[in-house]
Amino acid sequence: MNKSLPIYELVLDDDCLGLYTVSLVKNPATETSWFAFNKQEKEEPIKCSILEDGEQRRVLAVIARADFPFYRIIDGFEFYAMFTKETIQKMAQKFLKDGYQGLINVEHQKNSYIKGVEMTQLYIKDTEKGISPKGFEQIEDGSLFAEYKIESDEVWEAIKAGIFTSVSLEGYFTPKETDIEIELEEEPIDAMDEFLRKLDLL
Repeated sequence: MNKSLPIYELVLDDDCLGLYTVSLVKNPATETSWFAFNKQEKEEPIKCSILEDGEQRRVLAVIARADFPFYRIIDGFEFYAMFTKETIQKMAQKFLKDGYQGLINVEHQKNSYIKGVEMTQLYIKDTEKGISPKGFEQIEDGSLFAEYKIESDEVWEAIKAGIFTSVSLEGYFTPKETDIEIELEEEPIDAMDEFLRKLDLL
């Protein structure tokens, strides 16, 4: 039976708050998958599942979608959360200022930081200014994107195998209740034990 859940806007109202880590995940809250690029089609993104020889090991992903509610549950309390364009702008600026762009972990697991995944670009979608990556036309203006160069063989093989499909942010934010409610939509979460064991994280 469906039920209505409240929506909370996540805001930055303190200097101690903000985005501090990006995590490689199977099921991102943004409900988007990334693209990878091969040498033959440098400007045309293709899905990881159809990569060919000559791969560049570059991936493009959405870190945060603007005005897009995503499901959360904390200590049994279910709700939806969302970021505004203004908060995403502040989040991105503080993320770079604090120098956290090199922090990457796996599925939000404790002590799972890995090497061999380098952020090469970070930008906000703005269609009017011509900043609109191909393949992400449905993503809202004001959303935060990142491009990564994958040096790690294990991580790249995991991406091609579909173990990772995108990224997910970690950070501290203040929840601000809105007067909007939304019906619950649940999605299954797949296990990643085999990959985590390869990285000695279990």
